[in-house]
Amino acid sequence: MAEWKPIESAPKDRRILLAYDPGHRINVDIGQYDYSTDLFLGFSLYGCASSHIRNKQPIAWRELPEFEGLRYIK
Repeated sequence: MAEWKPIESAPKDRRILLAYDPGHRINVDIGQYDYSTDLFLGFSLYGCASSHIRNKQPIAWRELPEFEGLRYIK
């Protein structure tokens, strides 16, 4: 799998994996760049107060892994 890259190099045109480091414990979320706030937002942060969002900015990113879809087991 691809290595984590600095958030400064993240693309602004698609969904990506975002890594957060709140107190040396990495959290990962799917997100994208939000032009209205000029920030990268993980989908778990949408609808949060802007002060909360600004305190939880990602430190790194990577592309989403390839996904073939769901498979049901019977």
